[in-house]
Amino acid sequence: MIVIVKGSNYKDEIVVPSNIKNVRIVEFEPNLPALFAISKVCVLRPGYNAVFESLSGNADLLLIPSVSYLEQQEEWIKQL
Repeated sequence: MIVIVKGSNYKDEIVVPSNIKNVRIVEFEPNLPALFAISKVCVLRPGYNAVFESLSGNADLLLIPSVSYLEQQEEWIKQL
């Protein structure tokens, strides 16, 4: 199962091709650390909260920076 959590700052629509099965898209996950804890892989925009919450589990992390005017994501990835 692939779960995509958009979060409050992502406004675009996510379109999943019809041939890709077992994908669930949610706007918000109130217990994100629990979702990270049962995940094998987490692909994240490396905001401070998401990274710290993802570290609560044992998943491999793939950090992909995007445009952010509040967080210095490139520097944050280097430090990790």
